[in-house]
Amino acid sequence: MSQAKTAVVLFAKHPSPGGVKTRLVPPLTPEQAAELYEAMLFDTLEWARSLTNLDLALAYTPEIQHGYFEPIAEDFTLLPQRGEDLGARMAAAFEDLFKAG
Repeated sequence: MSQAKTAVVLFAKHPSPGGVKTRLVPPLTPEQAAELYEAMLFDTLEWARSLTNLDLALAYTPEIQHGYFEPIAEDFTLLPQRGEDLGARMAAAFEDLFKAG
């Protein structure tokens, strides 16, 4: 983390077929939904990179997929998601960032 006092945290899932954008199936196939999700993820990462004077973090799941996220978000602080629901995961990510400074 830099000395910025502001951070943007993105939350992302690994784009595995059947694991993302399931409400789009049908009309899309699970593979198409995963491809769409991945494209949106890349667009969102690129958008975040355009922001200035802040730190970037990516809270990702599942933790075992760290190797997928590392090369696509090498300029982000990577945080494995913890918690049973979105609220708990958000709280854990902010706790992790505050601890990191």
